[in-house]
Amino acid sequence: MSNHSIAQPYAQAIFEMAQEQVLLDQIESDMNVIRDLLANCTEFELFIENPLVTRDARDTILNAVFATHINELTLRFLRFVSAKNRLAIVASIMDVLRAMILDHRGILESTVVSARPLSDAQLADISAKLKTKFHKEIQTTASVDESLIGGFRVQVGDAVYDYSVLNQLDNLKHNIIHA
Repeated sequence: MSNHSIAQPYAQAIFEMAQEQVLLDQIESDMNVIRDLLANCTEFELFIENPLVTRDARDTILNAVFATHINELTLRFLRFVSAKNRLAIVASIMDVLRAMILDHRGILESTVVSARPLSDAQLADISAKLKTKFHKEIQTTASVDESLIGGFRVQVGDAVYDYSVLNQLDNLKHNIIHA
């Protein structure tokens, strides 16, 4: 079972509580604080992954680190996840929660990887086409991968649309070998 499958009910619970208490924006902001801490503090990452830390010690540390930085609902949620010995999947919970919040707002995330940097106009054009296809607002992240040789690859959720020269060459190679 994947971490995202395990994370789903936890993300659903905090999402529903945040909606009921009209705290969705605050909870999203809190999750970004936690995500940043995980990305930038190796000690915190090691702490949440250590199964030998007792529940009382985890609660004390969570309170010390977050009590003045996040909403009480988020802190209670973290303590709940800790009590269930699921702190190690908190990053997955945040990923699932982020997807739920974006879906609730009618926004899809897309990633565009191109062989060379795309202009703002090119990204806007790709986003407009995706908006037409999916009937949702599109939030695009762009990056560069020179190994694509030319063209670009777009990922929206699990779907990947590959318009790269590398992909075309791979397809040509496959067709020649299997002709």
